[in-house]
Amino acid sequence: MPEIELPKAPRGRTRYLTEHEIQKLLGACAESRNQHLGCIVTLAINTGMRKSEILNLTWERIEIDTDLGFNARITLYDTKNGEPRGVPLNQVAGAVLSLLEPDSQKRTGRVFKRKDGEGWGQIRTAFEKAVERAGLPDFRFHDLRHTAASHLAMRGRPLKEIQEILGHKSFSMTLRLRASESEAAAHGGGVARGPDAGCRHA
Repeated sequence: MPEIELPKAPRGRTRYLTEHEIQKLLGACAESRNQHLGCIVTLAINTGMRKSEILNLTWERIEIDTDLGFNARITLYDTKNGEPRGVPLNQVAGAVLSLLEPDSQKRTGRVFKRKDGEGWGQIRTAFEKAVERAGLPDFRFHDLRHTAASHLAMRGRPLKEIQEILGHKSFSMTLRLRASESEAAAHGGGVARGPDAGCRHA
Protein backbone atom coordinates (compact mmCIF):
# COMPACT_ATOMS: atom_id res chain seq x y z
CA MET A 1 0.00 0.00 0.00
CA PRO A 2 1.53 3.36 -0.98
CA GLU A 3 2.29 5.74 1.86
CA ILE A 4 -0.13 8.64 2.00
CA GLU A 5 1.42 11.97 2.87
CA LEU A 6 -0.77 14.33 4.87
CA PRO A 7 -0.82 17.96 3.78
CA LYS A 8 1.52 20.23 5.68
CA ALA A 9 -0.01 22.09 8.58
CA PRO A 10 -0.64 25.74 7.69
CA ARG A 11 1.31 28.39 9.49
CA GLY A 12 -0.49 30.25 12.22
CA ARG A 13 -0.58 31.00 15.88
CA THR A 14 -0.81 27.86 18.04
CA ARG A 15 -0.20 29.03 21.60
CA TYR A 16 -1.09 26.48 24.25
CA LEU A 17 -0.51 25.93 27.98
CA THR A 18 1.58 23.18 29.50
CA GLU A 19 0.22 21.35 32.55
CA HIS A 20 2.29 23.57 34.84
CA GLU A 21 0.98 26.73 33.16
CA ILE A 22 -2.60 25.45 33.45
CA GLN A 23 -2.21 25.17 37.21
CA LYS A 24 -0.72 28.67 37.39
CA LEU A 25 -3.63 30.13 35.42
CA LEU A 26 -6.31 28.35 37.44
CA GLY A 27 -4.62 29.49 40.64
CA ALA A 28 -4.70 33.07 39.38
CA CYS A 29 -8.38 32.68 38.44
CA ALA A 30 -9.13 31.57 42.00
CA GLU A 31 -7.89 34.98 43.20
CA SER A 32 -10.17 36.89 40.81
CA ARG A 33 -13.11 38.97 42.03
CA ASN A 34 -15.05 37.50 39.11
CA GLN A 35 -16.68 34.48 40.76
CA HIS A 36 -17.26 32.63 37.48
CA LEU A 37 -13.84 33.12 35.89
CA GLY A 38 -12.35 29.87 37.20
CA CYS A 39 -15.34 27.85 36.02
CA ILE A 40 -15.29 29.44 32.58
CA VAL A 41 -11.57 28.87 32.09
CA THR A 42 -11.79 25.28 33.34
CA LEU A 43 -14.63 24.56 30.92
CA ALA A 44 -12.67 26.09 28.05
CA ILE A 45 -9.61 23.94 28.79
CA ASN A 46 -11.63 20.74 29.13
CA THR A 47 -14.08 21.22 26.23
CA GLY A 48 -12.32 23.43 23.67
CA MET A 49 -15.43 25.64 23.47
CA ARG A 50 -15.18 29.24 22.33
CA LYS A 51 -15.67 32.02 24.87
CA SER A 52 -18.97 33.11 23.31
CA GLU A 53 -20.23 29.51 23.35
CA ILE A 54 -19.48 29.22 27.07
CA LEU A 55 -20.90 32.62 28.05
CA ASN A 56 -24.12 31.96 26.09
CA LEU A 57 -24.48 28.36 27.29
CA THR A 58 -27.90 27.30 28.63
CA TRP A 59 -28.73 24.34 30.83
CA GLU A 60 -31.15 23.03 28.22
CA ARG A 61 -28.15 22.23 25.99
CA ILE A 62 -26.36 20.17 28.66
CA GLU A 63 -26.78 16.49 29.42
CA ILE A 64 -25.00 15.37 32.59
CA ASP A 65 -25.09 11.72 33.61
CA THR A 66 -25.21 10.98 37.32
CA ASP A 67 -21.93 9.11 36.90
CA LEU A 68 -20.52 11.57 34.31
CA GLY A 69 -20.27 8.75 31.81
CA PHE A 70 -19.77 8.72 28.07
CA ASN A 71 -23.17 10.27 27.33
CA ALA A 72 -22.46 13.50 29.21
CA ARG A 73 -22.30 16.20 26.57
CA ILE A 74 -23.21 19.70 25.44
CA THR A 75 -25.08 20.26 22.19
CA LEU A 76 -24.35 23.62 20.56
CA TYR A 77 -26.58 25.09 17.86
CA ASP A 78 -25.36 28.69 17.68
CA THR A 79 -21.84 28.02 16.40
CA LYS A 80 -19.30 29.99 14.40
CA ASN A 81 -19.62 27.81 11.30
CA GLY A 82 -23.42 27.65 11.60
CA GLU A 83 -23.56 23.88 12.10
CA PRO A 84 -24.70 22.08 15.29
CA ARG A 85 -21.91 20.48 17.30
CA GLY A 86 -21.77 17.95 20.10
CA VAL A 87 -19.14 18.49 22.80
CA PRO A 88 -18.38 15.53 25.10
CA LEU A 89 -17.91 16.32 28.79
CA ASN A 90 -15.09 14.75 30.77
CA GLN A 91 -15.31 14.35 34.54
CA VAL A 92 -13.74 17.73 35.24
CA ALA A 93 -16.17 19.64 32.99
CA GLY A 94 -19.12 17.71 34.41
CA ALA A 95 -18.01 18.44 37.97
CA VAL A 96 -17.71 22.15 37.20
CA LEU A 97 -21.25 22.30 35.84
CA SER A 98 -22.61 20.31 38.77
CA LEU A 99 -20.94 22.73 41.18
CA LEU A 100 -22.42 25.75 39.42
CA GLU A 101 -25.94 24.45 40.10
CA PRO A 102 -26.09 21.41 42.42
CA ASP A 103 -29.91 21.27 42.23
CA SER A 104 -30.83 19.66 38.91
CA GLN A 105 -34.37 21.06 39.17
CA LYS A 106 -32.98 24.60 38.98
CA ARG A 107 -30.88 24.01 35.89
CA THR A 108 -32.79 26.23 33.49
CA GLY A 109 -31.81 29.22 31.39
CA ARG A 110 -28.31 30.60 31.23
CA VAL A 111 -25.50 28.82 33.03
CA PHE A 112 -23.57 32.02 33.68
CA LYS A 113 -26.02 34.72 34.69
CA ARG A 114 -26.55 37.60 37.05
CA LYS A 115 -29.15 37.60 39.80
CA ASP A 116 -31.67 39.19 37.43
CA GLY A 117 -31.21 36.32 34.97
CA GLU A 118 -29.34 38.38 32.39
CA GLY A 119 -26.09 37.17 30.88
CA TRP A 120 -22.98 37.38 33.00
CA GLY A 121 -21.28 39.70 30.53
CA GLN A 122 -17.73 39.83 29.28
CA ILE A 123 -14.74 38.57 31.26
CA ARG A 124 -11.95 40.19 29.26
CA THR A 125 -10.55 42.39 32.04
CA ALA A 126 -10.74 39.65 34.68
CA PHE A 127 -9.08 37.14 32.36
CA GLU A 128 -6.30 39.50 31.33
CA LYS A 129 -5.53 40.24 34.99
CA ALA A 130 -5.44 36.50 35.78
CA VAL A 131 -3.09 35.90 32.85
CA GLU A 132 -0.84 38.68 34.13
CA ARG A 133 -0.82 37.28 37.68
CA ALA A 134 0.02 33.84 36.29
CA GLY A 135 2.95 35.27 34.33
CA LEU A 136 1.77 34.03 30.92
CA PRO A 137 2.93 36.50 28.25
CA ASP A 138 1.15 36.72 24.91
CA PHE A 139 -1.79 34.53 25.93
CA ARG A 140 -5.40 35.07 24.84
CA PHE A 141 -8.63 33.33 25.82
CA HIS A 142 -8.86 31.74 22.37
CA ASP A 143 -5.57 29.98 23.08
CA LEU A 144 -7.44 27.83 25.61
CA ARG A 145 -8.98 26.08 22.58
CA HIS A 146 -5.47 25.30 21.34
CA THR A 147 -4.63 24.04 24.82
CA ALA A 148 -7.63 21.71 24.91
CA ALA A 149 -6.94 20.38 21.41
CA SER A 150 -3.21 19.88 21.98
CA HIS A 151 -3.79 17.89 25.17
CA LEU A 152 -6.43 15.77 23.43
CA ALA A 153 -3.97 15.00 20.64
CA MET A 154 -1.24 14.23 23.13
CA ARG A 155 -3.48 11.67 24.81
CA GLY A 156 -3.94 9.89 21.49
CA ARG A 157 -7.32 11.18 20.31
CA PRO A 158 -7.61 11.08 16.49
CA LEU A 159 -7.31 14.44 14.74
CA LYS A 160 -10.64 13.84 12.99
CA GLU A 161 -12.34 13.51 16.38
CA ILE A 162 -10.62 16.67 17.64
CA GLN A 163 -11.78 18.48 14.50
CA GLU A 164 -15.38 17.52 15.27
CA ILE A 165 -15.14 18.49 18.96
CA LEU A 166 -13.71 21.92 18.15
CA GLY A 167 -16.02 22.49 15.19
CA HIS A 168 -13.25 23.13 12.67
CA LYS A 169 -14.79 23.19 9.22
CA SER A 170 -11.40 22.70 7.59
CA PHE A 171 -9.18 19.75 8.54
CA SER A 172 -6.14 21.93 7.82
CA MET A 173 -6.93 24.01 10.91
CA THR A 174 -6.68 20.90 13.08
CA LEU A 175 -3.43 19.85 11.40
CA ARG A 176 -1.70 22.80 13.04
CA LEU A 177 -1.96 20.80 16.25
CA ARG A 178 0.49 18.18 15.00
CA ALA A 179 3.47 20.41 15.73
CA SER A 180 2.21 21.59 19.11
CA GLU A 181 1.35 18.01 20.11
CA SER A 182 4.96 16.82 20.14
CA GLU A 183 6.14 20.03 21.75
CA ALA A 184 3.52 19.76 24.48
CA ALA A 185 4.46 16.16 25.18
CA ALA A 186 8.01 17.27 25.87
CA HIS A 187 6.71 19.51 28.67
CA GLY A 188 4.33 16.93 30.08
CA GLY A 189 0.59 17.16 29.59
CA GLY A 190 -2.56 16.14 31.34
CA VAL A 191 -6.06 17.12 32.25
CA ALA A 192 -6.84 20.39 33.96
CA ARG A 193 -7.62 20.15 37.64
CA GLY A 194 -11.20 20.15 38.87
CA PRO A 195 -13.43 22.91 40.19
CA ASP A 196 -11.39 23.31 43.38
CA ALA A 197 -8.84 25.14 41.24
CA GLY A 198 -10.59 28.46 40.76
CA CYS A 199 -14.28 27.61 40.29
CA ARG A 200 -16.77 28.99 42.79
CA HIS A 201 -20.49 28.42 43.20
CA ALA A 202 -22.54 31.62 43.03
